Amino acid sequence: MQSRIDDYLEFGVSYVWVIDANNRRAWVHTTDGIREVKDGILRTENPELIVNLPEIFAGIDG
Repeated sequence: MQSRIDDYLEFGVSYVWVIDANNRRAWVHTTDGIREVKDGILRTENPELIVNLPEIFAGIDG
């Protein structure tokens, strides 16, 4: 998976979101590094995009 993430970043994708639905965790990969989403909100800048993780998980559950 890391190879594919690296490819996207090399192609110019600014943000790559990786979601582990089983463990209800998510990470944001950028050219600056990786960070785990701790506040339950996936975000991007330029364009601004905000996605609540609980909504994603609710869609998976239901």
